[in-house]
Order: sequence, then C-alpha cells, then structure tokens
Amino acid sequence: EFLIEVGIPKWSPNEDTFGRGMFFILFEARLNIGVFSFIPTVFMYPDFYLQGPTNEGEQMDLNLKFHFSKEDAIINGGFEANGALTDSYSELNIKLSPYIGFITPGVLWQLKINATMLPFDINEMFDSFISINAQF
Repeated sequence: EFLIEVGIPKWSPNEDTFGRGMFFILFEARLNIGVFSFIPTVFMYPDFYLQGPTNEGEQMDLNLKFHFSKEDAIINGGFEANGALTDSYSELNIKLSPYIGFITPGVLWQLKINATMLPFDINEMFDSFISINAQF
C-alpha cells in the first residue's frame, strides 16, 4: 500500500517565485507481512501554511514505524524512529519512540515515550505521549 499527497498551500503567480518551497509532499508506503508492518513516511514542509509563513519551509521529516499486531488483537505495539533535517540541512534531529496500544470498546489508546537522541540534552531527552481516539 502507498499514499502520496502533493499540494501548494499558497501561490500568487504575480508575487511568488515558483520553487520547491511552495509544495508540501507526503509519501507513505506500507508493507504488511503477517503480524509485522513496516511504514516509512516522508514529509516536506512548505514555506507557507494556513495563509502564513512557517519556520519549517523545505524541512524534511522521515518517520520509520515498525508495528507488531495480529489483525484482531486487543494489544499492539511497536517502535518509531523519526528524523528531521532543517532547511539548510545542517542540523539533524532524531527521536526514538517505543509504543504500546490497546483497544477498548469504541476507543483506541496509544502510550508512547519519545527519546530525543540528537541534539543530545539529558534535561530535554524524554517526553511522553498519550493518544485517545474514539471510533464509531
């Protein structure tokens, strides 16, 4: 399976120079083999979004997700690795995130701990994430 999405959030032909900073690009591929899924995702940020400039123009994120779950399992889990390159390609940010998820009637839960590996700062290294999604 794969998904590709390309868009131009803002373009005024009389004012803007056509370039790659005009685009956002999302590409995601999914490889499902039994209980294992491998999902690489690439996203390139645009210079403008929601009618305003961003500080992330042309920055790229790469996310690798390794997911383990049987199709009808109540509990699932996996591991994510996220890397981000700044627009000048001079700074690399890397996060590693193990997670566990479970399903209750009508609600999907996910608990994740993010460990920032680069840039290294022991005081800012860990944070947590809780996702609660209602499904009907």
